Amino acid sequence: MYKEAKAAILNEEVVMPEYFSAEAKDLITRLLDKNFKTRLGCTEFECKDSIKKHPFFANIDWDKLAKCEIPAPYTPKLKSVDDLNYIDPMFKNAVISKAKEQPTAVEKKANKMHINWDFAYVHPRYKLGIADAIEEQKQQQQESK
Repeated sequence: MYKEAKAAILNEEVVMPEYFSAEAKDLITRLLDKNFKTRLGCTEFECKDSIKKHPFFANIDWDKLAKCEIPAPYTPKLKSVDDLNYIDPMFKNAVISKAKEQPTAVEKKANKMHINWDFAYVHPRYKLGIADAIEEQKQQQQESK
């Protein structure tokens, strides 16, 4: 399944519904560009602001949005705080496994690559990567015994 999905992502063209606007189609196409060097928001001279400037978002006032001054286009009518009527049954009926899957070697490496992110505060668990943090926690528990 994984190999098929990867092959589709790398080799097949994205098919979009007819009812998508030209701007929506262009945005999606440019965000999913297989060449990261030309992908919207990923080039040396662009950043996330280039995505915000895309014509699809022309009517968005980003400052008001950041200040939560724009009303939501749709607010579901909930019966209570734990009302799940709007959640697809596929997700409501999903079996939740309590067993934690071990991260793959690629996931471990990806976690370690995030050490150099320049955030004001990053919890140590995320600096190390979750797999390393779990291992470190186990070691600390053993040392304290």
